[in-house]
Amino acid sequence: MQWRMLIVCALFAGCDAEPMGAIGPIDMGAPDAAASACVAPANTGSPQTIQAAVDLLNALPEASVPCLLAALDRPLAVHATSGLISAQPADSAQSPRIFLFTESLTLSIVPAGPGRDLLEFGEQRADMQSLKGELRMPAEQPVGPEMPYAHLRYNAELTACGVCHRDESPEGGAAHPDAYVSRQLRSLERERVGLDALRAEHESCDVAVDPARCAIYSAIFDHGPVIWRDFPADMDTIYDR
Repeated sequence: MQWRMLIVCALFAGCDAEPMGAIGPIDMGAPDAAASACVAPANTGSPQTIQAAVDLLNALPEASVPCLLAALDRPLAVHATSGLISAQPADSAQSPRIFLFTESLTLSIVPAGPGRDLLEFGEQRADMQSLKGELRMPAEQPVGPEMPYAHLRYNAELTACGVCHRDESPEGGAAHPDAYVSRQLRSLERERVGLDALRAEHESCDVAVDPARCAIYSAIFDHGPVIWRDFPADMDTIYDR
């Protein structure tokens, strides 16, 4: 069972319930100039729920990944992995999957590659579980409360998240019938991309060559302190089935 599920996850990596590119990328212009207007209203820059993150997106000049990242409170806690077994796989160690944490909400993004148009959410629940959500970015405003769940259905039994995250079950009373909770997973130590490596990618990023990727790194590093956070050591990895 373990290896069958890993094969399914590997085949699923980089795939979504809808075709990629439904909404084209916004022309961000110069990353620093675009992100400078992305300021969270008072007491909203540390969203603790998926709905609070949606509310923040709707309060910003645009619902884009760089704008959201620039608006998050500092210090900004991050973690990065080059892992590929995910519906939001890293593109490389230079463009890893990056997790961003508040106290009870985890966001994840990828600066380049198949997952670059996705913003993924994990809202903490008990017993190492989380409510999962996903938005295709940039999103049209207003972002509705149902949108993080609306296209996660994979088949009659699973959401896209449940392909890799076990113990999936419906979230009672949630905003959408495809709102599900499932087991959280931590990255593998051998695939971790450290904070110094992330900062080096930011410092070496060439805006003229890859403005979209550089906009992500600028939004993370140019708006205040960034710190590293590990997942709990007792959290499962994808190999712990």
